Amino acid sequence: MELSRFLSIMTICSAILGLIGAALGIINTLSLLFDRRIDLDVHFEFAHISGERFISFELPTTLSRRGVTEKIKQGRALHPSVRIVNKSKYAIFVTSVGLARNRRLKNRMEFSPNLVKPKSEPPYKMEPFSSLILTCIDIDILTLPIDVKFVYATTAHGKIFFSRLAKLKKSMLEYKKIASERKDLPVENPILAELMK
Repeated sequence: MELSRFLSIMTICSAILGLIGAALGIINTLSLLFDRRIDLDVHFEFAHISGERFISFELPTTLSRRGVTEKIKQGRALHPSVRIVNKSKYAIFVTSVGLARNRRLKNRMEFSPNLVKPKSEPPYKMEPFSSLILTCIDIDILTLPIDVKFVYATTAHGKIFFSRLAKLKKSMLEYKKIASERKDLPVENPILAELMK
């Protein structure tokens, strides 16, 4: 009687240990798969020069739009920026960054290395859970085509990450209207418009 009870307890314990082992195996497999994922967040921002450094802020919050409006009225230059956040668990190389009208990247405006702050050559190495802000110093928001809808970043692995620029067109039209009241500010840039065709 005691032997059969002991064997029953051992059988139950073995079954429980087997289930725990199987569950741990599944968890380890899934974590390995997810750890290998390339995961980037791409955000569009505006940047302005304060002293000798660029300060970026994200749109389209009401507070940010109000700040942009004030800076335009003051005649200050605002430049498009891209903030990239590496959410992967290993280093990633970003090969290009820019703005586009659509996801096919047929019409895109890539940020040229010699027109970007900080000045560095692509590919840009990003450590795990780090961020990078690239500001295109050759473009002012008032000369940016209003039909830009996406910001993108491509990686050395051949993946492309997009972010849709929500409400940017409406904001841009408001900014250009404000700027048109000031005759000394540029409102259109035919060269950029031609690049985006």
